[in-house]
Amino acid sequence: ITDKTTQERLLANAFFEVRPIDGLLLKANFGIDRNYQKLKQYLPTTTLYGQRENGAASIAQGDNSDYLMELTANYTKQVGDHNFNALVGHSYQLFTYEMFSGKSNDFITDGFLYNNLGAGNAKRPTVGSSATKSRMASFFGRLNYTLLDRYLFTATFRRDGTSRFREHWSNFPSVALAWKVKEEKFLKDVDVLSDLKVRVGWGITGQQNLGDNLDFPFMPLYTASGNGAYYPLGDIYYTTSRPKEYNKDLKWEETTTYNAGFDYAFLNGRISGSIDYYYRETKDLINTVKIAAGTNFNSRLISNIGSLKNTGLEFTINAKPIVTRDFTWDLGYNITWNKNEITKLTGGDD
Repeated sequence: ITDKTTQERLLANAFFEVRPIDGLLLKANFGIDRNYQKLKQYLPTTTLYGQRENGAASIAQGDNSDYLMELTANYTKQVGDHNFNALVGHSYQLFTYEMFSGKSNDFITDGFLYNNLGAGNAKRPTVGSSATKSRMASFFGRLNYTLLDRYLFTATFRRDGTSRFREHWSNFPSVALAWKVKEEKFLKDVDVLSDLKVRVGWGITGQQNLGDNLDFPFMPLYTASGNGAYYPLGDIYYTTSRPKEYNKDLKWEETTTYNAGFDYAFLNGRISGSIDYYYRETKDLINTVKIAAGTNFNSRLISNIGSLKNTGLEFTINAKPIVTRDFTWDLGYNITWNKNEITKLTGGDD
């Protein structure tokens, strides 16, 4: 019996930076994540399956790759009590997957050469292959503004595009405000309080993960028949093709989040923590659902099928009861309350 899997993984990243003028940083980042696997298997007639097939062998190999390019420009400027930081950028990702498999069985004798699939006395070698490719592109920007080192404002905007939907592009903005209350005059001299910051935020994020081998679910495509669905013509069995299910209206799943909270610290940071409240609304949930017979080319279809609400409250506290040159004791405690409610789980309003 031979059953061997070989895996090779390549993770690489390189970046270049340049500062053409004071306060401006230009950066180019390139990355690759490549995962290659190869499987060899041989089952002789002395095994149960090999005996049934009069000897069986198979080869499979796959190459899953992720390529990334990211270009950013970051500018920082201080003008009196005003501090500005602006970032703009573009990113591009390419995902590829290639697979080859082959199987040889129904041997007259028990010989098989791995590097020559289907050679020898195999009467019915079968091979298969597949390849898929998807892309993501993003344009983004962020502005940070600080006044008197007490009032903080952040705004971000992303325009993300994916090849997985017919309407490729969607916009995702967010804003956040923070107030360092401890820096105000009425608390600056309160020694027992070492930090107090209040913050609020709002933003929209998107999700386009559809699972494996679902890169073009909005396109009318054809797929090869599976095992047991060949068409006989004489003593030869041919692979057939059939239409795949598709959903031309599939789009981004979007989540809108509102959050508010504050951070605190006492006794020069010996006691610290935070309290956060958040409320999230998700619409156009992506999921695979059953559909009525005859409405598409399958009994199941990936769709935007509903919405949900999520609310939660989080509390954390950390303490350092003992801090010496040779020993530090840290304590932490947190508690979370969360409520999820599915508000819609259909394809329509009925």
